[in-house]
Amino acid sequence: ISAYISVCKDKTMVWLNDSITGKPLEDASITVDDNRKAVSGRDGLAFIDGKVIIPEDIGYSIFKINAKNKPTFFAYVTKTNWYMGKEGEEPVNDQYWNYMYLDRGLYLPNDTVRVWGMVRPRDGGVLPEKAELILYKYDYSYFEENDLPGLQTKEIRLSSSGLFKDEFTLDNLTSGNYSIILKIENRRIIERTFEVKEYTKPAYRINVEPDKNVAAAWEKVKFDIQASFFEGSPVPGIKLNYNVGINR
Repeated sequence: ISAYISVCKDKTMVWLNDSITGKPLEDASITVDDNRKAVSGRDGLAFIDGKVIIPEDIGYSIFKINAKNKPTFFAYVTKTNWYMGKEGEEPVNDQYWNYMYLDRGLYLPNDTVRVWGMVRPRDGGVLPEKAELILYKYDYSYFEENDLPGLQTKEIRLSSSGLFKDEFTLDNLTSGNYSIILKIENRRIIERTFEVKEYTKPAYRINVEPDKNVAAAWEKVKFDIQASFFEGSPVPGIKLNYNVGINR
């Protein structure tokens, strides 16, 4: 069984799939807090109304999932107490759907950083037309309570659906970590970090393609590994070393 669980303020969503068949898991029973139950539909979805309390002392809740002809599955849902916002403010993730992406994670000191994303109020309220993207040096000096200006600030226009995109041209930055923060009405909504470092472009590239993107722990995965120069011709006779890890 594979499970995706999203605990929100007044409703919890559980999405179940059969790890063997890859199909949604229907008629599975989900129990949390020992007494609150739901049953998954044909699409594998189940909803639990009301707030699921995650105990402060242990920091997690246990969802018990029972499905026909399968062993009982226990899913641990943890809680984080960190969020962008000031003390007493409602957590920003309870107010906004928000996503932001950079075109990569490592840049040269004079590169261009491209950024795009989406922000929308969860309650369906009106979204301001404008927001700010601010570039900071990512260290202990940049936090909001220190009231330090960013290295660059851009006013951006949000579309009616909350979409945005822009770019920052780096001005010979020193090596280190940097952050781009999206603010609406001077409140932090989301941030992404990246690294600036001098590096030399390698002579060739290595492309690794698995025969499947998702696999159970007991399944075999085959990899197609190709080394090629940047103009496309193959690199013959090189020795490749590799390590295999598991992302859980």
